[in-house]
Amino acid sequence: IGGLPGGLPSGTVNLAISRMKGFVLSRIERDGVTQARGLEVKEGEQVTGVRVIVNYGTSTLRGVVTIENGPLPDGARIFVRLVKSGETLNIRPPGVDERGHFFVDGLPPGSYEITALIVGGSAKPPRPVKQTVVLDDGGTADVNLTLDLASGPKP
Repeated sequence: IGGLPGGLPSGTVNLAISRMKGFVLSRIERDGVTQARGLEVKEGEQVTGVRVIVNYGTSTLRGVVTIENGPLPDGARIFVRLVKSGETLNIRPPGVDERGHFFVDGLPPGSYEITALIVGGSAKPPRPVKQTVVLDDGGTADVNLTLDLASGPKP
């Protein structure tokens, strides 16, 4: 990796793709082994045998997260996580606006698990909700998720 004087520092190195619509980092392998949490680099180590798998897609996901049994607690926000089945890396989470709407385009086709949850705020968050959606290449899918404030977190 160029541009770093003296090479990579020791520790965990995370890779990401940004500002490249349609390209999604699928997984990272080192010496044929899938890396779940970035690349571990030891002091002075020469990093070799790295393979980065990138997918390209033109699918779109639109969604709405609604809140039942009360308003969104002060200081809390809705968070949506998107994971493609069979992949080890999460896709960059979409932003959720004040109405609960989110939008992601440039996704590769396949099956995705979408999780909606509430983060922040002082109240106990409700249980996250999950839904699976299958995206066709070039297609658009709409999802509706409901967070029930009356359902507390799992014990």
